[in-house]
Amino acid sequence: MDTLFPERPVLVYPMLMPRKALTFLKLLVVLSVILVLFVLGLQAISSARVFANQMVGKKRISGLFFATEQFAATHNGKLPSSVHFREEPVSKVTVHQHLLWYLDGGRSYEEHLFDEKIIPRQFSFPAFLSPGDYSLNTHPGFNEKPGKLTSFPANAQVFGNRALYPKSFSDGTTNTLLFAERLSICGQNPFQTISNEIVISAGFQPILRRPTFADGGQLAGPSLNDIYPVTDSRQHVTRSSEASITFQSKPALTDCNPRVVQGLFGTLTCCMADGSVHSISPGISNTAFWCMMTMAGGEVFGD
Repeated sequence: MDTLFPERPVLVYPMLMPRKALTFLKLLVVLSVILVLFVLGLQAISSARVFANQMVGKKRISGLFFATEQFAATHNGKLPSSVHFREEPVSKVTVHQHLLWYLDGGRSYEEHLFDEKIIPRQFSFPAFLSPGDYSLNTHPGFNEKPGKLTSFPANAQVFGNRALYPKSFSDGTTNTLLFAERLSICGQNPFQTISNEIVISAGFQPILRRPTFADGGQLAGPSLNDIYPVTDSRQHVTRSSEASITFQSKPALTDCNPRVVQGLFGTLTCCMADGSVHSISPGISNTAFWCMMTMAGGEVFGD
């Protein structure tokens, strides 16, 4: 044998086995799993965004309470009034305008409060707006002046009756509602913060009103046509003035009822007179809801 040129070994290849291909069914399963994970991720992001907006809204409405508390502390317990009294000159200052001083150190109050003409078109008050207010920027006549709007109106049954804090709250501050959320533009009734005029109508322009709710009944000054609490002093029960209505839960803009408040996230975010912030379920009873509107109704609180 020639050692210089050894014979090459003969390579014997095994029989080629058929390879398993990725079938259409397997591909469909993989794509379905990816799609499910994607949808779950979007839902998680959406839920996180809603939760964050709720927290911001609760922080802002809580800030209104602390401003109210500071106002009362510096005015011998008096609360800012949402209406002008019959024997007093007409005031154009709303509860929210009074609170401006305590929200930003007086800068907005001093520079812009009493001279509406100098307010720039994009001047706004973030402390008065909820991130969940889906009515903002929906009307061409008001999206240029967001400073006129608020998502957190004041309880007229408290701020419209010359209340003293906490002396006037015989029902208890934990059982009395101060601020709640609502759509800032509800139908054709924006709730503004700059003027205390009750209604302004000019041609086809939307109607303006002060930023209050439950604005009706026996107030110290002229009231609006809101649904308001009516107390039966014999039975110690308070109900709504009309029908069996509490609040609207995230209504469509076309279905918004300006006579009640709206839960922007389904539940209703509100701030009580003790500073606690709650989310009220749409299932709350009529009596339990409306007894929170009064300071001294003598009701037995409960659902």
